[in-house]
Amino acid sequence: MAKIKDLKFEIKGEQHIVHVNCTSDGVFTANIPQFVASALHLNNKLTAPTLKDLERIFYDAINKYKTAETSQELYIFIRYGSSGKYKQKENGDYLFGDNGNNYNMRNHFNDLDALGFEFKVIIKETIDGKINWFNTRQGKDYAHFQEEQQNPDKYHKDGTCYSVDKYKAIPFSEKAVETLTVGRERIRLISEMLFKFIEQDEKTIEQKLTNQKLLS
Repeated sequence: MAKIKDLKFEIKGEQHIVHVNCTSDGVFTANIPQFVASALHLNNKLTAPTLKDLERIFYDAINKYKTAETSQELYIFIRYGSSGKYKQKENGDYLFGDNGNNYNMRNHFNDLDALGFEFKVIIKETIDGKINWFNTRQGKDYAHFQEEQQNPDKYHKDGTCYSVDKYKAIPFSEKAVETLTVGRERIRLISEMLFKFIEQDEKTIEQKLTNQKLLS
């Protein structure tokens, strides 16, 4: 039995090689790893009349195994950042350590006293031991009727989520999303009130500040 070719593949980050042999009768053979064969309920010895057929059967089995080893979980990513006065404690110490650089928003807000708060639902997808994170969109948020809209509350993958290390990740729950949504709305209301305040003429602003009515 002559060795014809090596088939290379990766599982769980480890490289593997399987030898392809050819019998004197012209039958091509290869052995897939036992753990793959067991998971897929296959005979670990593959045979095919041509090398091309054997490669197709072999890689189909590997891909099917990887698909079977795929899982998806929902997480909530939360991020908070601040700059200027908003990254200081009442006593003047920094919120984020000695110099407050960990969540310094100066690059985005220049010299403003500013803060940012964000949360979003993320899908954690694990394929063959490799983890990827994806942004999501619910079925009800799709603009046109399609398959996703059949379940309006289901979260679907909507592009890769980058800068994962900048977020705090917690397991998903509807209650957690609801609580975060309420918190975000309160911050938004304050933002809207400040906008309305600063849009007034200077005389009105002066009067309100004199009467201590900044957020009324």
